[in-house]
Amino acid sequence: MSKKLILYTDGSSRGNPGPATIGVVIRGVDGSVVKELSESIGSATNNVAEYMALIRALKEAQSLGVSEVEVRSDSELLVQQMNGGYAVKSRQLLPLAVQARSLMNSFARATIRHVPREENSRADQLANAAQAGKTKADNKGSRTPEVRSKKPGKAAAESSGLPHYFTVHSLSDTSREQIESLVSRLVSDPSENGPDSSVKVVRATADTREGKLICELEAESRQAVIDFLIEQHLDFQWMMRAEIVRSPGPVRG
Repeated sequence: MSKKLILYTDGSSRGNPGPATIGVVIRGVDGSVVKELSESIGSATNNVAEYMALIRALKEAQSLGVSEVEVRSDSELLVQQMNGGYAVKSRQLLPLAVQARSLMNSFARATIRHVPREENSRADQLANAAQAGKTKADNKGSRTPEVRSKKPGKAAAESSGLPHYFTVHSLSDTSREQIESLVSRLVSDPSENGPDSSVKVVRATADTREGKLICELEAESRQAVIDFLIEQHLDFQWMMRAEIVRSPGPVRG
């Protein structure tokens, strides 16, 4: 398999919000179809569906073990927000944007660009097919897409057994005071997020000259880490640059 994949994504919602679906086409650089996905995600807005399609595609590319991805979407909002052109003002979209950026950061190289709707027609067909509850591979040689019904909810543990350890680090020249304040708060009160929290801060340090935060956490999943960071009201640009890496255990030193 090629080290690079092209990901076409599309989300659809009937009612906005209403029954929502996603379509994903994964192609090699030669244009060959690697995989197609057509899934129902329950009730959601169209913008949420677009983000869910992106996240689903990135996760699938991750599982295929490639080092580079290029995402193509006909959603200008999605592409502009992921590239920093538009701010993510919706509290509903923010955790999805951060999750998508974290997934993109996990590749050696990842880009996203806007394409005309006609160039994204197959992903659109797959999203619409999921609305009807069936798919039809109408292009000769294309693989039969996976059809699933999936309702959004709290992320499950990434593997059996707890805890899982994550290291978060990011760089932003706009968040030095915020980072310093956050580290001070987390270090002085590790239970800041409440006794029932699924996230525990193991260690937090900061380099205020570079605006860098390194935070080691115990959590049930990557999504739990993202939710925790959002609750800390961190600067948006810092969040979008954050890299969340799972490690086998707490880093010592």
